[in-house]
Amino acid sequence: MENRILSLDYFLALSNIIKELRFLGYYEPINVWKEYCRKIEEQEKHRIGPAQSLNFEKFLGFSLSDIRMLYSNKGFALVLYHYGAHRHVAQLFIEEMHKLKADKDILLIVDSESYSTEKNLKLWGDFYEEMRVKMVIAERPEVGLQMAKHVKNGGVIIVYLDGLTGVGDDLHPILLPFISSTIEVRSGLFRFLNKFNIPAIGAIESNDAEITVSRPILSKDINFTASSLMSFFRVHLINNPAKWRLWYRHHKFIKDTPNILGEDNYKANAIWSCNEVKPTLILEEEKGDIYEYMDENK
Repeated sequence: MENRILSLDYFLALSNIIKELRFLGYYEPINVWKEYCRKIEEQEKHRIGPAQSLNFEKFLGFSLSDIRMLYSNKGFALVLYHYGAHRHVAQLFIEEMHKLKADKDILLIVDSESYSTEKNLKLWGDFYEEMRVKMVIAERPEVGLQMAKHVKNGGVIIVYLDGLTGVGDDLHPILLPFISSTIEVRSGLFRFLNKFNIPAIGAIESNDAEITVSRPILSKDINFTASSLMSFFRVHLINNPAKWRLWYRHHKFIKDTPNILGEDNYKANAIWSCNEVKPTLILEEEKGDIYEYMDENK
C-alpha cells in the first residue's frame, strides 16, 4: 500500500477530482490529478505578466468583430472561468476593448484574496493601469452600485463564474449541474444582468491556442442565464478537467452527488496523507474520502 504526503491544496484537489470523475467511467482520476498538478505549474508562469504576443490561432463562436460591434452599442459582462490560460484570454479581450474605447474603464470583479494577490503582480498591475482596468472587490457592499453605474454608461465588466463570491449570504443561490455533482452558484451576478438588461458572453481557452466565445446571453430568467453559461463551460470541463485551476476548493460548493451501486466491496489500494494540518488527514484513493488519522499506538 502506497503512502504519499501532499500539500493541502493538492490533497483537496485529489479528493475532489476522484469524487467528481469516478462516476463517469472514462477517466482515470489519478491521471487527471497528475496532469492537473503539471498544469498548475504551467499556469503559474502566466502569473508573471501579460504575454508579449498572444498566440491564439483560432477564435471560435462569437467573433471579435461581433464583440466590437456589440461594445460600440452597449456594455456587457465578459464571464470567464479559471481554466487553461485564462489570464491571457482576459488580456486579449482587455486589449481589444481598450482599442475601441481607450477613454473608458473596464471593471474586473475579484474576491478580496485575489485583490491582494494581484497587487503583488507588478507587470499585471502596470498592464491594468495602461488598459484602464479597475479591480473591484466582490465582497464590498458598494460593488453593486459601482457595476450599475459602469454598465449604464456602456462599460464592460469582467467576472469569473467560478469565483463564487459576493456580499453577505445569498438567500437564493442557483443550483447547476457541474460534471457529476450539483453545485451552488451565487445568484447576484445574474440578478444584476437581469435588472439592467445586460448581455453576458462566456469565453474560454477551449484548446491550446484556441478561444471559444459564446453568443451573448440575455434572458429575463436568471436560472436560464446561469444554466446557459455553466453549460458553455461544462463542455470544456468534461473535455479536459485537468485544466481547471480551482479543483482544490470545489468541495465547498457541492450540494449533491449521484449514488453509485456496488461500492461495498471496494478495496483501498493507496493512501494519501496531508500533515499541513492537525490532526493529519488521510485520503483513500478509491472513493476520495478524507479521514483524520488516528495513531493506534497512542
